[in-house]
Parts: sequence; structure tokens; C-alpha cells
Amino acid sequence: MGADDVEMYVTGENQLSLKGERRAPGRKGGTWHRQERGFGAFSRLIELPCPVNSDNVSAELQNGVLTLHLPKTEAVKPRRIEVKAS
Repeated sequence: MGADDVEMYVTGENQLSLKGERRAPGRKGGTWHRQERGFGAFSRLIELPCPVNSDNVSAELQNGVLTLHLPKTEAVKPRRIEVKAS
């Protein structure tokens, strides 16, 4: 698969939508007796555990591995609260 074969959207604040198509490998003569990997269109809707900042989402496809960077929104990140003694 190439980068042009995959579409990715962040919908709402915490949903990731992936759509794409895996094409059948070209045959150069001969016949298939067994084929282990499927092909065709696919789509997935993934519920993320927390809201993400959709402006800073990035994706990289390298050697068939899709790597996503989904930064959390500032409101979700933990914030240290200072404890005052009296």
C-alpha cells in the first residue's frame, strides 16, 4: 500500500477514521494456488481514549507501517497542583 491508498480523518474530538484500499498483487503468468493476504476496500472507526488536538495530528507511512502521532488537547494533559501547608 502507498500513502495515496489511505485516508485518515479525526472526527469529533476522540474518533479516528481510517479508509483505504489494498490492491491485488499483479500476476505475471501462472496461477494462484493459495493466497494468504486479502485485498479490497476497508474502513475502521477507532474510538480514542481522550480528545486529541486535530491541528497537530501527523501520520507517516514507511515500509508498510503507518505511524500516527495524536497529541492530547491541553485540557486533558495532567497539570501539577501545588499543595500549600498552613
